[in-house]
Parts: sequence; C-alpha cells; structure tokens
Amino acid sequence: MNAPYDIGIGRCSQIEGDFVYVRLDALIAKRLAPESAWSRSGTSVLRFRNAICSRQRPPQVGAEVYLSSEALDRSVVGEIDVLGNNKFDTVDLSIILTAMSPISAARTPSVKLTYPRRSK
Repeated sequence: MNAPYDIGIGRCSQIEGDFVYVRLDALIAKRLAPESAWSRSGTSVLRFRNAICSRQRPPQVGAEVYLSSEALDRSVVGEIDVLGNNKFDTVDLSIILTAMSPISAARTPSVKLTYPRRSK
C-alpha cells in the first residue's frame, strides 16, 4: 500500500455549507471530462463535499485545494461545470487518482568532468 498524499487541483472559489467549489486547471478538467470541448484554465468549476479534502491542508477561499489520495481510493462523486455556465454534470473523482501519480524525486545530477582548455 502506498503512503497517502495530497493532490492539488486548483484554487478554491467558494465554500458553501459542506460543498467546496474549485476553479480547475485545464489539464484536470480534461481528465474529468475528456469528451468536452477544451476550455481555458480557471473556466471549469468542480463541486464536491468537503470530506474528501486533505486534513493537513483544509480548503480556504482563494487558496489551492488539496484532496486526500485515501478519499479518492474509492468511487467519489463530484460535479463539474466545464464551461463555467452553472450547468453541472456528475463525475467520478477517483479518475484524478488513477490518471495522475505523485511526482517522484528528481535524479541526482551527474558530475561533469572538467577538461583543460586548449590554447591556440
């Protein structure tokens, strides 16, 4: 089993009761709704329950929203408004977890050998 991690998905635009609204990056919007027309980053809105948010980094309006990988391990339903026109469609948010993996640490850079300059 992998260690749990947080996944940043975009900036929180509003918190209304138990629901969090996030302006999505175009990449995540395309992963959640691949059949939809392309849209600029920040146009699409995702709405979901606060329960799937990271406990270490709770959502705050204007800040990046992080979801818990443990919560996305099972089927989780959210709603996406791809065009930003307040028409929401149901989407399975576990796609975020299956489509993206955590970034591994960068390799250690190799040491370049220095060669003396040849004089002309």
